[in-house]
Parts: sequence; structure tokens; C-alpha cells
Amino acid sequence: MNITSLRLSTNRVNDFNPLNPLRRVLRFISLFCFAYSFPAYSYSVVNLYNWEAYLSERTVNSVKKDLGIEIRERYFSDESARDQLLLTERRKSFDLVVIESVALNLLAEQGVLYELSSIREDVGHHYESRWLSACGNYGIPYAWGTTGILYRKSSFDQPITSWKAILVPDASFKNKVSMYYDSVDLIATALIYLGLNPFTSDKAELKRAYTILLEKKGYLKSQDYVIEHFDDPSFIRSLDLAYGYSGDAYALNELEDADTWDYVVPKEGSTIWLECLVIPEQEEISKDALKVIKYLSQPANAAINSEDAWFATPIPKAKALASKEYSGDEQLFPPKEVIDRSYLYQRIDPEGNRFREQILNRLRDK
Repeated sequence: MNITSLRLSTNRVNDFNPLNPLRRVLRFISLFCFAYSFPAYSYSVVNLYNWEAYLSERTVNSVKKDLGIEIRERYFSDESARDQLLLTERRKSFDLVVIESVALNLLAEQGVLYELSSIREDVGHHYESRWLSACGNYGIPYAWGTTGILYRKSSFDQPITSWKAILVPDASFKNKVSMYYDSVDLIATALIYLGLNPFTSDKAELKRAYTILLEKKGYLKSQDYVIEHFDDPSFIRSLDLAYGYSGDAYALNELEDADTWDYVVPKEGSTIWLECLVIPEQEEISKDALKVIKYLSQPANAAINSEDAWFATPIPKAKALASKEYSGDEQLFPPKEVIDRSYLYQRIDPEGNRFREQILNRLRDK
């Protein structure tokens, strides 16, 4: 799951005139006095490895104010690169990492994450049990969301309701469709449309998905995740349909500076992703990282963080404390009947993964 944002910094030019000696002296005196008016305060640091724009600036500031801890973020845009880093000694550069639940459990088996059973006992009551269970003993739920269809509203007379719109598009949308050629997400989409388990390893079912995906492949303008084209607004403007994740419509609308895109979880259901907070294994567990996890787990703090970053919180009370605009947003919180038809990401066995990769390579070569 990915939302791209631009962080802009503004440099202020002061009005100090270096040719005026008196002003220079007075300025030095005032700065000297100011520096000694307040005691120096040293903050401890927690290094967080995260998706960009996935932590509220207000939350960063409140953690610093309330806990005396400065959160320093570094961003990844590729999950596999993040996972490879965690398998090396470089993981010790980070105190906290945001990671998807399936990858989390695979990495936990490699012995590169701390078990967090003790803190789960302290904060677990805040979370829905399904999220807590999915993160297991090595993670604490942070955010969740869905996969679905992004569509340009002006190009459709009626709202989209089915995966058919993007898998079997009308001829008028030829060369206006962006799919995401990922071996799990792409094939899962076709399987859900066919009424099958999106994480199956049954080769006959996977072949049916391949047939669906091959039929309209010629309609695609892109096989990349649509957000990867943010540096080319004209490309985005040429699209009418795209595969995406909850929250992507807001990023597209911000890019186009208009309410042009909408997002829907189709009636057939969706795949549900879950991000968890983990602590990489190192010489000694960071007590400050544990404090930050506890802080983010408090419903009032989680409400601010999730609403500012606009992702679905796994904490029911946090949702209740947030604004009606946030809690009532069906892009973040689809109707229960749709969620009941959806699937939380699951581990796929090695043979199933290999067959999916073969399908993906065939689709790319056609």
C-alpha cells in the first residue's frame, strides 16, 4: 500500500542588515540572552522506518512534547527492499518499522524481530481481535486498508460497482487503464472477480485468472502502480481507470487539484492489507520505542494520527473519537457486507508463488 506526498520546506530571509554594526551587536546580545534564558533540553531519539506521509506531524510533535522523544523517520517505497534490509545488520539502524502482516510473520521466523507479547498485554484491549491476531506476537496493529478501483468520475454515468469495470473494460477505455502487475495483487483481483479465494494455490483456478487477465491486456496503458506516475501529471490525466488502494484517490485529486477521482471497493469483495509496528532485533530492545508504541496505541492519540494521515485505524475507540467525515468515509471504512466478502492478506505457499510469477511473466511477454 502507498500514498505519495511532497514535503516542502520554506526558507525565511530575515531583515537583518549586516552593514549596520549596532544592529549586529544588539542581535548578538539578544541571542546570547535568549540562549541562557532556558535550560538546554536533550531529546532521546527513536528512528522509524516508514512509508512517507504515514505518520501525522502533530503526532511527531506531541510525542516530543509528552514523552521527550524525537521520532526521526526514513522512508521506503519498496516493500521487498525494506524486507531485505531487515535481514541484514542494517536493521539495527532502526528502532521501529512499519511492515505488512504477512511479511512480518515471515521475518519473525528468521529471528530478526523482537517478540512483543508483553506490550500486547498492556495495549491489546484497544484493538479489534482480528487485527491483533494478524500481527501476531511480533507486531502491534497500526493501519489497515483495502484494494479497489480508482476511476475518473466524469468518464462514467454511474458509479462503478464491480471488478468487471477494470478487468473487462468497455472498448471506449482502451489505453486509459492502469493495472498493477504484482504477482499477488493482480491475480488476486481476477480470482475475487471469479468468486475464488485470492490466495489459492490451485493451478486450475490460477489459470482461469490468467485467462481473464490476458483477454483485455491490450487495453492497458500501464502495468505500474498508478502512484508511481506522480512525476508525470499528463500521464495521470490520460487515465480513466486504475487499480489502487484506499487513500489513493485523495492523492490523485491533490495532484490534479480537483475532485476528479473516486475509489470503490467492488461488490465482489477485496483484499485487506494490515500494517503493523515492529521492533528489529538488536543488542538491546529500545525502551523508547516501546513507549512510542504505547503512546500510538492510546485511542485519543490514534484518532489524531490516523485522521491526519487519513488511513483506517485498527482501534475502534479511535474511530469513534475522530470526526464524522473520517469515520463515515466509505473509502476507508467500507460497508460491513463488503468487508465480510473480503480477504485479509494470507501467506501463499512456495509452489503457489512460483506459479503466480510464471503467470505474471507470461502476461508481460504477451
